[in-house]
Amino acid sequence: MSRSQSAQENPYLAPPLPQFKGVAELSAKEAATQAEQLQEAVRYHDRRYYVDGDPVIADSEYDRLFTRLQELESEFDVDDEGSPTQRVGASPIDEFDTATHSTELLSIEQSREKSAVRGFGDRVVRETDGSVSFVCEPKLDGISLALYYEDGLLQQVVTRGDGEEGEVVTPNAKTVPSIPLRLPVESPERLVVRGEMVMPRKAFQQYNKEQIEVGDDPFANPRNAVAGTIRQKDPSIVAERPLQFLVFDVLESSQPLATRWEANQFLEDLGFVSPPRLEQAETIEDAVAYRNETLEVRDEMDVAIDGVVLKVNDHDHQDTLGRTSSHPRYCFAYKFPPRTEETALRDVVLQVGRTGRVTPVALLDPVDVGGVTVSRASLHNPAQIAELGAGIGDRVWVERAGDVIPQVAEVVEDRADGHFGFPETCPVCSSNIERDGPMAVCTGGLSCPSQVRRSIEHYVSRKGLDIDGVGEQTVDHFLEAELIEDVADLYALAKDDITSLEGYGDQSAANLVEAIDGSREPALHDFLTALGIPEVGETAARDLAREFGSVDAFREAESSDLTTVDDVGEVTARRIREYLQMEVNRPW
Repeated sequence: MSRSQSAQENPYLAPPLPQFKGVAELSAKEAATQAEQLQEAVRYHDRRYYVDGDPVIADSEYDRLFTRLQELESEFDVDDEGSPTQRVGASPIDEFDTATHSTELLSIEQSREKSAVRGFGDRVVRETDGSVSFVCEPKLDGISLALYYEDGLLQQVVTRGDGEEGEVVTPNAKTVPSIPLRLPVESPERLVVRGEMVMPRKAFQQYNKEQIEVGDDPFANPRNAVAGTIRQKDPSIVAERPLQFLVFDVLESSQPLATRWEANQFLEDLGFVSPPRLEQAETIEDAVAYRNETLEVRDEMDVAIDGVVLKVNDHDHQDTLGRTSSHPRYCFAYKFPPRTEETALRDVVLQVGRTGRVTPVALLDPVDVGGVTVSRASLHNPAQIAELGAGIGDRVWVERAGDVIPQVAEVVEDRADGHFGFPETCPVCSSNIERDGPMAVCTGGLSCPSQVRRSIEHYVSRKGLDIDGVGEQTVDHFLEAELIEDVADLYALAKDDITSLEGYGDQSAANLVEAIDGSREPALHDFLTALGIPEVGETAARDLAREFGSVDAFREAESSDLTTVDDVGEVTARRIREYLQMEVNRPW
């Protein structure tokens, strides 16, 4: 059936979409017919959105179709094998199985030297009949996967592993919209394809921005993000992350294909997404020119690449050239030089610390700085941003301060319309942001979730009371489960509260409760350090403890009393009093 015929018979392919009758009003036959139409429609709209980039219905209408399909498959005995609804809902696993690849996934010969590429081209011409052309494509910097289809249904997805054997990640891969779960009826009986799982650049920057804003560590680069995602044991986590699968090879097919270029068109017709900038080259010199042109536009591309791959187009020629024990002899990776120091500033996010200080963090295209891949760097404070004149889209120079902390040192090329405008309210709690000299400070105190999280993490850390077993991840679990709201709530936790959380058994919960209870009566200077009072570090805490001797005496101290302590000036005294007077700090 052609697409035009199908569109006439399926009312859910193009707007305006009809309204649905109540599920209870449908017969089993009507439900089965509607479910089949909806499965076809959702696949069609997935393709228009993820492959063609040209959706024909609004997101809200898509959601309505998808929800209705879920309802029908739940209420009626409807065949849901290969249904788009199977992307979600899989249960977490304990560990990954392994599987042997039916066709070995080889590595690719590679070099950054032009002479090596020309040597590859000369050998290819010499060992074939000479009428050789190439297909050129970007070398994607992600995680390689093999997808196995039988009778049009996705059966298994396996990581490359060592090339012969990899991990089975099928439930995770099924959550990725650009991976077809069911192929069109004209697909071959057996099909094995290879491609790269990537995280598009814009999506990566947005994901990192959200990570930083909630106080979590961002990923260093898109490849790390993909690697850390595809091996998650809970597919629902994978479904929340913006992954994309780009196909670049047919490993096995019951339908013969004559060339790599034909194979690419064949895969696109089946609903797969191809890498950007696929081109044909008649000679190796044309392929070298393609590489140079791609290097020039790499920053404009929405996927991370580290070179280009040149493949002999004709499959008969590929068979003639064969393979070595480790790589095929009909393709070659022409690598780009590593990025150094200069890169693009893609976004600025605000990180709220435990004292309320709001630090702007630059999200960058990953760049090599002193042998370390850097994708974020400090902009320090609003005054520094203004001094640099840094704005989103600028080309910037990055350095590692003290060879450790990355920072934006200079704007190399001004591509933004003015520098980044610092907001007047906290991005986490919406409290006012006040300026303290060049610094910006959230006035929300411990009513700000970010400051709460950071203050509890500091309290239990080695710099605080060093409570054994209670780290940042444990604090996150307690906060997300609403077991605690502040430091004082730690001491109300019971073993049963903790065992109610996934991953905590009786013994581990008992150990945590014991460790927390053991910190109930710390030395005063340790306690004051752990509170994380602005301007009060370990030295000041010792001096304050020596002067006041007890929590009650410290709590009642006026500013004039505080300034009698060594190294406590008027600013520090004011910060201490402000901290003590806040309602949220009264429990202790």
